[in-house]
Amino acid sequence: MPMTLGRTIRRALLIAVAVVAFVIVRSIVCFFLVFMGGRHARSFDSGEWRAGWTCRCTPIRQQMAQDLVDRRVLAGASKERVIELLGEADRDPWLLKEQPRLSGSMIYELGPDHLGVDREWLVVQFGEDGRVLSALVGTD
Repeated sequence: MPMTLGRTIRRALLIAVAVVAFVIVRSIVCFFLVFMGGRHARSFDSGEWRAGWTCRCTPIRQQMAQDLVDRRVLAGASKERVIELLGEADRDPWLLKEQPRLSGSMIYELGPDHLGVDREWLVVQFGEDGRVLSALVGTD
């Protein structure tokens, strides 16, 4: 009888260790997918930006925005050129109301942030000469 009880305890302990190991590995994988590689970055393409919003789980604009900023595609461009590349700016009175300094900017909605709580935006700011001064990705 004691041999059977010992095997049962050992088997239960082994199952518990396997379950805990599975949960830990799954948590690590989910962390990296969501926070490190979940954006599915892609190169900026004006036609794709203007044509579509979604591709897989992440909006196309969100996938392209960082490349657009990193490669300085809009640097020094006129408002007309920005509209030619990106289309008309989105209208979001709440964002402009909360951030009055953005009043002369063109703002494009990208989609939900990585936590799904806030929204991400591409904010294109212009200098006094009417040319792009900066383009950045931000959240509200």
